[in-house]
Amino acid sequence: MFKELIRRSIDDLVRGYWLSIVKCGPEYEKNELFIGKEILVKSVSRSCGLSLKQVRDQTNIVGDLGQVAQK
Repeated sequence: MFKELIRRSIDDLVRGYWLSIVKCGPEYEKNELFIGKEILVKSVSRSCGLSLKQVRDQTNIVGDLGQVAQK
């Protein structure tokens, strides 16, 4: 992947690197997606067919909203 990105553009290489480590950019740039936790809870609730309370309760038990969505 990186060889192809180098061939295309250095800018694409940098973006590809950040994507590969699951970040939006370096820590010092403070890139934020501005997606609050409540929006994520509502999204998981709708997509999984669970109530908001069920999602919140499962998140408190499991500790991670991503794992709740995966289950």
